[in-house]
Amino acid sequence: LRQVTSMNLTRNSIIRLKKVTASKGVMATLTRLVITKTNMQEVDAEDFSLCPNLIQLDLSDNVITIVRPSAFMSQSKLERLDLSGNRLIRLPGLSMQGMASLRTFNLSGNKLSLLDIFPWDLAKLQILDMSFNEIRSLDQKVFHHLENLVKLNLKGNKISQVSHSVFLAEQPLKGLDLRQNNLEKLPYEAIDVIENSLEALHVEGKFFRV
Repeated sequence: LRQVTSMNLTRNSIIRLKKVTASKGVMATLTRLVITKTNMQEVDAEDFSLCPNLIQLDLSDNVITIVRPSAFMSQSKLERLDLSGNRLIRLPGLSMQGMASLRTFNLSGNKLSLLDIFPWDLAKLQILDMSFNEIRSLDQKVFHHLENLVKLNLKGNKISQVSHSVFLAEQPLKGLDLRQNNLEKLPYEAIDVIENSLEALHVEGKFFRV
């Protein structure tokens, strides 16, 4: 197994992975791991330490409710993470530490309602999908550490409030989707700060060119 580069464990009865045993053996060649449609309920610290060189990790359509702090601390090379279609209510900042190479992060179709500030570890993140959750507000500084964010999908949430300082002028944000939320107004200051980079803004089914 130490020469395997891709592994698919879809539709198994997995509840959670086990951390590396005392032998410290690792699957150094594994770069793609798919674990979908299983009974996985949580991701704990060191669960993926067996696979330190993952580039793509697909954990979509499981029943994950908890991602523990340092769960991805060993994943410094991970570029794509899919946690869509699970049952996450909250994803603490400590749970996202370690993924210094992450470019694409899919959290759509969960039950997220409260957003923690995304950590500096995700500074290279370009695409963030949090559509169809239960997010109610976008608080100040929640995205400030995502200094390379290009596309943000927040469609299908319950957002009614957006902080004036949710974004930074330095962010190269080109696409923002806020359709199907509970917005009555969108603070001008929140959009004005990213006006130079923003190319497409979607709000309540309307398409705006900025």
